[in-house]
Amino acid sequence: MSLTSFIKVKQVREKFQETFMLPDFNCQTALLAPPLTQNYMLVGTAFDYLLRFYLKRLNPNAIIKTWVAEQAVKQIPETFGWGTSYSIFGRSWYEKTYNKGLAILNEAKQLYADYLKSGQITKGIIKSAILLAQLDKIYREGRLDRNFGVVDQGDVTDLENLIHLVKPEIFAAKNICLLNPTFGHASNLVGGADADLLVDDILIDIKTTKYLKFDRPMLHQLAGYYLLHKIGGIGDTPGKCEVNKLAIYFSRYGQLFTFDAKDLIAHDSMSQFINWFKDEAVNCFGI
Repeated sequence: MSLTSFIKVKQVREKFQETFMLPDFNCQTALLAPPLTQNYMLVGTAFDYLLRFYLKRLNPNAIIKTWVAEQAVKQIPETFGWGTSYSIFGRSWYEKTYNKGLAILNEAKQLYADYLKSGQITKGIIKSAILLAQLDKIYREGRLDRNFGVVDQGDVTDLENLIHLVKPEIFAAKNICLLNPTFGHASNLVGGADADLLVDDILIDIKTTKYLKFDRPMLHQLAGYYLLHKIGGIGDTPGKCEVNKLAIYFSRYGQLFTFDAKDLIAHDSMSQFINWFKDEAVNCFGI
C-alpha cells in the first residue's frame, strides 16, 4: 500500500471528503497538446522524467533523487525470479533483459548530462525518457512493458509538444527546488510517499491528462502530501521547509492551478486531524 492506496480506503476517503472542501477551479483554456497515441500512462511517466530534466537545468541547485528506473534495473533478477526454482524464462532471457535495461539507463544518463550542458531537448533524450518510463513499470508493477525497448514516434511528438508548453517562470525557484520530495519518517506511515515537485513553498503534482478538471482524488492526494509534510517535514532540505500552497500542473494545457494550503482545513482542527490520520495509518499498515 502507498499514500495513493491509503486515501482510497473507504473510511479514509469518507473522512477526507467530509473534511476538505474543493477549492474554486477557475482554469479555462483550450487543450494545447492532445494525446497522439493511447499510451497515456507511459507518456505521463515519460513526461515526469523529461520535466525533471528540464527543471534541473532551470534550477541547477535542485535536489534530485535516484531515478526509479535505476532501482528497476537492479530489481530485474529478483522481480522475474532469476535463478530460482520458479523461473519461467531461461537464463539468457534474464541476461538479455538486464543488459537491455542497463544499456537504456547508461545512455539516458549520458544524454541527461549532455542536456544539462547544452539545454537542447533532442529526440534522443525524449526517447530515453520513454524508455526510462518503460523501466519504471518493472519497479512499480513487477512486469515488463509489452513494448519494452520500442519507442512509438507518436509518443516522441507528444512529449515534444508537452515540453514546449512549459513556461520557465512557473517553475523557476527563488530558494529551493526539490524533485520527487519525500516526507521524512512520515512517508513510512503510509508505506511510502513522494510528491512530484516542490518549488519554494508550493507543492506541485503533475497531471498529463486531456481533462482540465480538479476533482476529489486530486484534492485528496495533495491533502495527503500536505499532512505528511506537517508530520515529517520535507526530506532532503537543508533547513525547515514550509508548504504554503498546493498545485496541479496540467501539462497538456500548460496551466498551473494553485490554492492556499491553509484553506484545506481550519487551523484549530489540524492537530486533531493529524492525530486521526496517524492512528488510521497505523490501523491500515500495522506500523
